[in-house]
Amino acid sequence: MRKILITLLMLTSAVLVTGQTMIYHAYTRHDSVIANPERGFFHFTSVSSQGSYTPLNLNTLIGYRNQGITVIFRNFYLNGNVSSDLSGDYLAGMEQDFNTLRKAGLKAIIRFSYAESMQKPYGDAPLNVVLRHISQLKPLLQKHSDVILVLQAGFIGAWGEWYYTDYFAFSPGVLYPEHWEMRRQVVNALLDALPAERQIEVRTPDYKRKLLNDTVPISPAEAYSDLPKARIGHHNDCFVASKDDYGTYHDLVKDKDYLQRDSKYTLISGETCNVSSPYSDCPNAQAELARFHWTALNLDYHPSVLGNWRTQGCFETISRKLGYRFYIITSSVQSEAKPGGEFHLVMKLMNEGYSNPVNPRHAEIVLRNLETGIEYKAAVQDDIRFWPLNDTITLDFKAGLPASAPEGPYLVLLNLSDPDPRLYSVPAYSIRMANPGVWEEKTGMNSLQATFNVIKKETLPGYSGTVLFKLTTQEIPENVNITIDGNGIDWANIPSVSEKEGGRIQALKMIRYRDSLFFLVKGLNLAPGYQLFIDADMNPVTGYSAWQWSGNGSDYLIENGFFYSYSGSSHEWNWQQAGTVKFAQNDSVIEFGFPLASLNQTALATEFSIAFVDDPQGTPDYLPEFDSPFAGTMLPLPGIPELRINGWNDKALLYWQGAESGNVYTAIERSENGGEFKKRAILTGSDICFLDTGLNQNSNYLYKLYRLNEDNFSAAVTASPAYTGRAVSDFIAMKGDGDSTDWTIIPPVATCFTFRTVPLRMAYYADSVYISFLGVKENDRVKVFLNTDRDVSTGNINPATGTGGYDCLLYRDSLFIASAGNWVFGKKVRWVFKDGLLELTALSTDLNLNNSVASFVAGVINDTPIPDYAAEAVFYKPVTPARPANFAVLNSQATPYSKIIIQWSRSGDATGYVIERSVGDKEHFTELVRLPASASYFHDTSVDTFHLYYYRMFAYNGMQRSDYTFSLGGKPGSIIEAVFSNLTSEQDLRIFPNPVTDQCFISLSSAFTGHVNVTLYDLSGREIVQVYNGNVNGPENISFRRNNLLSGLYLVRAVDQKGTMRLTKLIIQ
Repeated sequence: MRKILITLLMLTSAVLVTGQTMIYHAYTRHDSVIANPERGFFHFTSVSSQGSYTPLNLNTLIGYRNQGITVIFRNFYLNGNVSSDLSGDYLAGMEQDFNTLRKAGLKAIIRFSYAESMQKPYGDAPLNVVLRHISQLKPLLQKHSDVILVLQAGFIGAWGEWYYTDYFAFSPGVLYPEHWEMRRQVVNALLDALPAERQIEVRTPDYKRKLLNDTVPISPAEAYSDLPKARIGHHNDCFVASKDDYGTYHDLVKDKDYLQRDSKYTLISGETCNVSSPYSDCPNAQAELARFHWTALNLDYHPSVLGNWRTQGCFETISRKLGYRFYIITSSVQSEAKPGGEFHLVMKLMNEGYSNPVNPRHAEIVLRNLETGIEYKAAVQDDIRFWPLNDTITLDFKAGLPASAPEGPYLVLLNLSDPDPRLYSVPAYSIRMANPGVWEEKTGMNSLQATFNVIKKETLPGYSGTVLFKLTTQEIPENVNITIDGNGIDWANIPSVSEKEGGRIQALKMIRYRDSLFFLVKGLNLAPGYQLFIDADMNPVTGYSAWQWSGNGSDYLIENGFFYSYSGSSHEWNWQQAGTVKFAQNDSVIEFGFPLASLNQTALATEFSIAFVDDPQGTPDYLPEFDSPFAGTMLPLPGIPELRINGWNDKALLYWQGAESGNVYTAIERSENGGEFKKRAILTGSDICFLDTGLNQNSNYLYKLYRLNEDNFSAAVTASPAYTGRAVSDFIAMKGDGDSTDWTIIPPVATCFTFRTVPLRMAYYADSVYISFLGVKENDRVKVFLNTDRDVSTGNINPATGTGGYDCLLYRDSLFIASAGNWVFGKKVRWVFKDGLLELTALSTDLNLNNSVASFVAGVINDTPIPDYAAEAVFYKPVTPARPANFAVLNSQATPYSKIIIQWSRSGDATGYVIERSVGDKEHFTELVRLPASASYFHDTSVDTFHLYYYRMFAYNGMQRSDYTFSLGGKPGSIIEAVFSNLTSEQDLRIFPNPVTDQCFISLSSAFTGHVNVTLYDLSGREIVQVYNGNVNGPENISFRRNNLLSGLYLVRAVDQKGTMRLTKLIIQ
């Protein structure tokens, strides 16, 4: 009988309610485990800051999801940074992890820790280091909070569990007031580092009480607010390990009562750590999980506890009930509704999980036209985080249908989506009901399997409330560029606010362009006189009540080229002229526009309404129609002024202007060979670039970008990749000579839009920092401010923004150093201007960046700041991998005439290697092979005895690459075998002065004896000139003139007859 019940989706009947026929449905539920977001068992992962970063593997995460796992634990183990800043590479690795989580459809519980020792010294970091690290992490945590389930407080003590600590307690468990104050500083910094809608977890209930000096659990009125009390949850890493969970509870009755009430509105997660019957057995474990509203639990520890749960038969139940588990009991949907009328739904649900969702969650009713596929959505006004647990949830929902809703049958759906625009339309992040047959895998919505008809029948109820259905997808205009000229051609792809057939007026359009609002009226035989009414706040109680239409309160009026603000009361006709509008008109088009700043009396809401009348003093014609409501519309978000794209090989680098608002995102879509646009990414508003990879070099691509938030969007801008027509490497190799090709692959650190998008880009290469601005003029006043210690209390102020802390200023060909509020000349730097590209080059040591992993940077162009959407940007100095050591080219012992062996020592900071080969000489190297970081040799079998073969290689990490090794090789079978090592010694081989402007001395120590050869190479390993070839009998100073050598970085190699070899770098300015 049970099988029969499960296969029956629902029972259906009709009931008459208040004159309306309601179609009643009853649903069955299932017991399968559901891979719902932000809940359940999780897998543990960890990554150390010592050595190269080991990122999350996408395929592994997808495998977890296929197992029903939607959460992982990510421990960021900062053991390599107990007394130093986090490296740019580590932060970049974290960002890659968050992006990988998003691609896989998972979220993470994250924690930071420094140590794992229970023996003193424990090895954690002092307060100042912790706070500095949190400040470094804040931009990442804010940006990627969409895939962060919760942040555990961490940082302090062994494993970040706040107990075994060198700095935050007198001894384990013994804390004085100053220790609690230090811990509060950490917690406050963490709360500040996360958006207000995300929580942190602390290790024990008593920790939360003492941090807040508050012993009262959170109340419903405080829940889910931005109060610290509402944002601090709990993690228990020894769940049911003993009577007190190994010290989690001090006063069992008091602590558990507090946690039971506090965890109803805060998140709790953790792990088991010990078998302790009967506490860790199924009956008590399930009771405790339910009592304390558990959301997530470690699947990897403790294996014996989890094994016992499987044996005792409660593991599957726990797997189902961790977090929330909703199912639909019944629904009642009205059988008919009219356009503009009321839609009514009554639904009963149940949450049989241990908790409600803790992070924000959208709840929407969606109506899908079964004939056209068009969908409308309306928000459920409930916050589902307050829905009752294990009790009937009754949702009595009423909303207004659009007046333009087509007649026909509609399907009703429930959508419980993630509110973040990056995840909103991703099914993996939507909640699935525990009912068979309701889940739509493609959309992430739950079909109620209930339909109703929209029909024009006046006897059906109208709607006067504020909850309205809106189209789920909107037509987004592209490449808006409005010119008021009376021809209306540039309005072709902008949708109408209102249209009608018959009469003189045919369409009314509105668009935001830059900082102004523009309107177009299209028709036939339009009269010279007109009026446009604007209800800025959609409040009929305020403003002028335009009698020609229903239910309005007009705050502004545009009449025959003049702009008016309402100045009356009680809806009488009383207007104050506030200016003029720019307009153009003829008998078929009226165009006008005005700055948004003109609407300064009543703020223009995101949603407002408008109405237009032609020839109001003669034979009027109305749009919308007479006695209808005003036409509702939305103020589009500010758009992206310009999109620029660099293309090379199979990649495209897009960049644009950042958004000032923090609640705005940037959507990227791509069309291939004229096909439909498909979404590539949704990024935060602060993002200014995107690298698209894996492109077909024989295809034509068009990209579309626009802003969006939860309810709105901007006009779109489109562009195609621009190619240089020259070969472009995937790795940074700067020359500092004004060649823009060097910058093709380098993303900007900041942009601004003056008359066009100007990117500020920075690169670190061969001990130098390169800075460029593209799209400037040679006589522009361009300045660069650098805060290299990221301390705002030192250094000078950037007058364009008022932000302080800047240690260095670059202006034209000079470097200035901050000193007592003044800028003091430091030295000359390289300054090149060529074809709109301004390029600056300075030594890293001169900028004091050698010991800094990052710098705040700000540019100024003729008093215009860059970035223009924030006070400053951040430049992370990447780790440049070392040149492969012990590079050797060898004869094959087995097949000497058909194989050459290349070998080297692995590098700990490389993600791969590139070997290049030149045939016949040392001048024409081309890429032979790319190899992973695990490789230490390569066999070249594409050789013969008729040619000479020379090899060189470099290591890379992302775009950063090492210097080349010197070239080695010869003819197969007769190669003179040698090993190129990276031996360097500043004492044995020195150059002074360095940098060199004209002449320098190359100093050899007594380490060199007998015949010595000193050679100058460029960074590609190509020999430039032989500096010295002769005998030495002791320390020797060799004079060298630059002559006609170009400015840049060179390598000097000295080798004597014994094989003593040293390398150093020479900089020519």
